[in-house]
Amino acid sequence: MTIEEVLESLPNGLHDAYLRSINIDYAERTAELQLDIWIGDMSLDEEAREARRQVLLKLSGLCYFVVEAPDPKYTFHEAKPLWIDAGGESPATEGSTKLPETPEGAFTFWMFVHDWNAFIHVAAMQAAVESSLRA
Repeated sequence: MTIEEVLESLPNGLHDAYLRSINIDYAERTAELQLDIWIGDMSLDEEAREARRQVLLKLSGLCYFVVEAPDPKYTFHEAKPLWIDAGGESPATEGSTKLPETPEGAFTFWMFVHDWNAFIHVAAMQAAVESSLRA
């Protein structure tokens, strides 16, 4: 699957998700992202609107995983999950890190870290998502 297919398979994509951890294996060219995704429905009561589910996003054929430095004006040092949004093709943002070209067949995507006012840019060949035990 591509990241676009994975995002479409989730109720709200990675909009207002929380990134808990990242595990990158450079030798195997894989990355695993532990996320709390928003599965709520805005037409329901407050508890149902804010419902979340923990998932594991697995990336294989990892080409790059670039984490921009946090904006020093933000409280980036707090120990908590990171509030993110994500999308397809990495945006061309002024002052962002210059990203390498990706091989044929690879997809790119970005995660904007609200807590840092910075991006994480990723390129990989395949993506998959697995639900965890916690609902």
